[in-house]
Amino acid sequence: MVILIQGFLYRQYITGPFADNLTLGYEGCKDYWWSNLLYINNFVPWSLPAKCVGQSWYLSNDMQFFIIAPLFICALWKSALLGNLLLWGSVFCSCLAAAISTWYYSFASSPLRAGTHGKEFVYYYTKPYFRVVPTWSGYSGGGSSTGTARGWSNSLTSDL
Repeated sequence: MVILIQGFLYRQYITGPFADNLTLGYEGCKDYWWSNLLYINNFVPWSLPAKCVGQSWYLSNDMQFFIIAPLFICALWKSALLGNLLLWGSVFCSCLAAAISTWYYSFASSPLRAGTHGKEFVYYYTKPYFRVVPTWSGYSGGGSSTGTARGWSNSLTSDL
């Protein structure tokens, strides 16, 4: 419904001096509406001005993590050691990818000093492989608090 409104109807009813700013997603929705439905809009399209419903990148990240989370949960369920290796291995790879991307794209140390007009947001912030650390932190915190309440062993600290 939001894609329909922002992508196709919104532009018909918005007028005035700020109409261009309010209808930025129009072109993106016209061409890439399907990427929101498939939850891949944080990858397609690659550039920021073409985004359709720009704030929905977070929904895509959540869905992508929801799809791969069972692999980590099963690994933790089978073996705490295997699960922790997989979990911490993905965190290490995410940090390494972040460091390499920061070097490759010459990102500033702070987005406030960047002056790159959203380059960090498009190439770094919205991609799920850079969001592993905060997502897994939340998953592990929630898993350890609910898991011990049910009598399961705390798989993040056992067998280490």
